[in-house]
This record gives sequence, C-alpha cells and structure tokens, in this order.
Amino acid sequence: MPETLSSFLADLFSSKGIYHLMLVFILMYAGLLFNTFIHETGHVVVGRLFGCETKYAWVRMFTGATSFECPEDMPEDQLALAVRVTALAGPIFSLIASLVLWFGFGENSYIRFIALFGFLYSTLPNLSFIPGSDLSIAVENGFPMGIAILLSILVMGGVGFLLLREITEKRFPLLEEKHGYKRTFEET
Repeated sequence: MPETLSSFLADLFSSKGIYHLMLVFILMYAGLLFNTFIHETGHVVVGRLFGCETKYAWVRMFTGATSFECPEDMPEDQLALAVRVTALAGPIFSLIASLVLWFGFGENSYIRFIALFGFLYSTLPNLSFIPGSDLSIAVENGFPMGIAILLSILVMGGVGFLLLREITEKRFPLLEEKHGYKRTFEET
C-alpha cells in the first residue's frame, strides 16, 4: 500500500511520474484510435463481402461510424443476415486485434495497455445489450437471443479473467516498480 497520499502524489508528479503519466495518456489515445479503426474496418470489410456499398466510414477522437447501402434487389432474409453479421464484425475484429496484442507482445508490455482499451472501449460495450450497441442491432435483426447472451457472457468473462490474472500475478506494466512506482500489493 502507498505510505500516504502525499507520497503517492509526490511520486506521480516527479519527473518519472510525469513521464509515465504522459506515456499512459499517449498510449490510451493511440489505443482508442487503433481499436476504433480496427472496429470500423471490420464493419467495412464484412459489409463489402455482402455486396453492400460503404456510404461512409470515419474514425474521430473517441468514436467512429460506418454506414452502408445494400442493393435494393437484395432479398429481405439476406439483408437481415448482412446487417446481423456486419454489426457483429466490428467488435469481433476489435476482439481479435486486442487478443493478438495481448498475447503477441509478452508480459509487461505497454502494448497490453492498448489491448486493454480494445477490450474495454471497443469490444465489451458493443457486445453488451446497451441500446444501439452492435450486439443489440444484430438481435433486432434476427440474431438469436440465446447465442447473443452466451457471446456476451463468454467475452466479458474471458476479458475479466485476463485482467484479473494480470493484476493478481502483478504483471500489469503500469504497476511495475521499474517505472518508478511502488507496488500496491502485499507481497506473499
């Protein structure tokens, strides 16, 4: 545990602490942009595979959007399938990219921090039942509710497991002493 709040703040605002804080913000922003780009790319790629034209796809500071126009002669059942699969493609692409970043760069890597934002910002909210999320759009267009619930539970549980394991095994790079911070865990 930190000795006192004042010693924690002194560490935070020391030259090492400021450098570390700036690095975290830069990584956070890079992670948000990267994961949003991958997410929107997933929508575009899969939408085009179904023969739909991309009206626009953009990535901005903390968000992105993609809009499609499918052929008017597309059968109704194929259109519903295209909407379901295209809606789920964004968070699935983001999940895959985050898993590659998480497992592909070793322990104590700042790349894991970017993967963390992929999980928490681009994957989990879009695989939940928040109105307007990609999963809720897929369900509204006929994706089976039981499979949607199972998908949501599996992804949230898996990400929760990875994060909990990372923290309990003291491997998260932001908690490492080599970066100028004392661990906040009791050594056992």
